[in-house]
Amino acid sequence: MKKVAEKRYCFPGTPADSVDFGLRGLLKDAAPDLVISGVNDGPNTGMAQVNSGTVSAAARAVRYGVPAIAASIGYVFSEEEMKNHWPSTHKYWPESVDYVGGRSG
Repeated sequence: MKKVAEKRYCFPGTPADSVDFGLRGLLKDAAPDLVISGVNDGPNTGMAQVNSGTVSAAARAVRYGVPAIAASIGYVFSEEEMKNHWPSTHKYWPESVDYVGGRSG
């Protein structure tokens, strides 16, 4: 593991491996309230969920008893379309976190 900035680390493994390391290592004495996995480009629907690192990381957190969100920006056809989707994804994160945390309106 390499520290790249304050409270930011680079981990050489799969997304699920990083959740294991975080919950059994860095945060073993103080589990987080929520694990947020993603945002990745492309869909995590149907059979793609089986191989998704994003979904696997969230599922791993849930196995440890920590609520989790896995998010994708959907199917992206072009670089331009991807640029257009990122801002809207970030716009809805606070609402999603509030919903999972039980603070929805």
